[in-house]
Amino acid sequence: MNASSKIPMVDLRAQYDAHRAEFDAALSGCLAASSFIGGSDLKAFEEEFAAFCVASSSAAATALTPSNSLCARYSDWATAAAK
Repeated sequence: MNASSKIPMVDLRAQYDAHRAEFDAALSGCLAASSFIGGSDLKAFEEEFAAFCVASSSAAATALTPSNSLCARYSDWATAAAK
């Protein structure tokens, strides 16, 4: 495999630099409000993410295990509700 056929990695630094002011303002606001867990920032994120996904709601999780648990729980519920 030569260098020209490699898939380039995502340039996270370039993406951060392009949105630095917005990221830094959001982080500063979160730190100033001490809203690390729950709070208005999380609620706003969940509502905006649900709208982005064209869903009625969403729930944020702290790690992959809780995320998988939520997916399993609600996929079982959706399957049972469809019967």
